[in-house]
Amino acid sequence: MNEKDLKILEQYDLQMEKIYRGRGSYLCEAVGNIYLFREYHVSEEKACAIAQIVDAVSDGTDILADKFIRNKEGNYISRDRDKIGFVLKKWCRARECDTKNIDEILTVVHHMAKLHKKSDEIGQVELNQNPKICREEFEKRIKEMKKVRNYIVKKKSKTEFELLYLKSFDKYMLVAVKALEDVSKLKERPLELCHGDFTQHNALIGENGIYIVNFEKCHYGSQMEDLYLFMRKILEKHEWDIEIGKKMLNAYIQEKPLDNNQKQELYLRFLFPEKFWKISNHYYNSRKVWGIERNKGKLNKLNEQMDIKQKFVYGL
Repeated sequence: MNEKDLKILEQYDLQMEKIYRGRGSYLCEAVGNIYLFREYHVSEEKACAIAQIVDAVSDGTDILADKFIRNKEGNYISRDRDKIGFVLKKWCRARECDTKNIDEILTVVHHMAKLHKKSDEIGQVELNQNPKICREEFEKRIKEMKKVRNYIVKKKSKTEFELLYLKSFDKYMLVAVKALEDVSKLKERPLELCHGDFTQHNALIGENGIYIVNFEKCHYGSQMEDLYLFMRKILEKHEWDIEIGKKMLNAYIQEKPLDNNQKQELYLRFLFPEKFWKISNHYYNSRKVWGIERNKGKLNKLNEQMDIKQKFVYGL
């Protein structure tokens, strides 16, 4: 993003009083409000759907979100001469959730449950994408991990990372297959609206409350995906502390109870070796010599944490 992109702001019926750089964006001030201006790589139709969801979950509730601003033509996406899309969103003075502050973490989890509860009340929104099904995710990831293993096996000369990968593969695949078998036995549930990227980076603590932002990856699937993602991100930083995990789960359940099916799915999401799959994908998609040591370090750390993570999963 460069200075010429700011010309696009003329497409909005707002007189910006102050503009300063953010991370990959600009923050703008006008009539006492703060706005975020950035590139936005979605269609106008998708932007309309996201805006509809954001308005529906935040209007009349204490759920604060980054609402979209229409331009003078009534569109959410504004384009430059190169047809690159930009969006202007209502923003806030806030910081990311502190991953060391347990009280703050629990408040965010409680807020996530409120968001899910409100999402269940709004009608179907056309997002033009296939729903995400846990079983299908596991199947796809197992297939991809096997592809990486087969690729490495065929190599004549193997790096230290590749040898470590082959040595580690069977134990992770055993767990992955078990998770797939068990998730396939779960009863089908109605599709639910999910945020899609619920991490500490998208849960902002502001003076007026908690802001949930960046709904670009929202989709229909299982809301356990959001809960799992946020819990995993936090628990990785707390060495899979079982007590913190239980507190987070209870904070969610206090607002939105879970049935046995949902609890089992959450358990199986934790059981599945997602981090091993991510390392596999990163290695296979890059296959750069300079990344070998980094991948090896990540895999060594994952192996070291496997026992403590399994204790957490079985104690959940």
